[in-house]
Amino acid sequence: MNVYNRLVLADSLTPIQFDTLITEGYFPTQEFMETITHLIFPNMWEERMVAYKVFPLRFEIKKIQEHQSHKRIRNANKQFIFKIEKFEKVLPEHKKLYKKYLTSIDFNRNSRIEGIIGCEYATDSIFDIHTISIYDQDNLVALGIFYLGAIYGTSILHVLDPDYKKYSLGKYLILLTIDYLKQLKYPFYSPGYIVNNFQKFDYKLFIGKEAATVFHHDIGKWKKYNDKILVPKLYSEKKTNEIIDGLNGFY
Repeated sequence: MNVYNRLVLADSLTPIQFDTLITEGYFPTQEFMETITHLIFPNMWEERMVAYKVFPLRFEIKKIQEHQSHKRIRNANKQFIFKIEKFEKVLPEHKKLYKKYLTSIDFNRNSRIEGIIGCEYATDSIFDIHTISIYDQDNLVALGIFYLGAIYGTSILHVLDPDYKKYSLGKYLILLTIDYLKQLKYPFYSPGYIVNNFQKFDYKLFIGKEAATVFHHDIGKWKKYNDKILVPKLYSEKKTNEIIDGLNGFY
């Protein structure tokens, strides 16, 4: 079993270089690219660490079908307006929404948007950053940040107003991102990764399992998604410690 955590640091990154790294299982993190085989979290009940296997996820856009769930989400949000534009800088309305968003989540997040995307101004980033802003009249209720390569679009961050939870704005942002990529004739969309036995990321599969492929670190290849990869796999404490050691002390 391959176990590793690898980073790529660069002063600049061409769209093709970006695509190559995504194809190799990497994902943008702050101002670098990272690939990791496992995530490690504490098990508070047993007072030990637990390992979860990571699978980078991508969708072949031309194979994505319009599901009933997609139609319901689009219909629920049709009264809102949205705009997609090239990112220039983190705006006060972004910061205000992000601060409100942080009060509603039950997992750790950087306290600032800049801490996630690695910059406040686009000129300081190696990535081609775009945003989707969703408004209820003049009120910003959702913000999506995604990066473009030459053939990949990759979602980085979704910021949602908790008062609008019933609208599934996070999923709506994904659908809008895919619509935009279709217009650009991009073949691939990447929403990050899914994780074995860790359901928090499973929602991404609503896009359509028929179009999904996952990267298998053990063989270094993308394979068609199969539900079997999410069947819970539990590691012994000894194996978990070996995995942590294999991640080069990352944890």
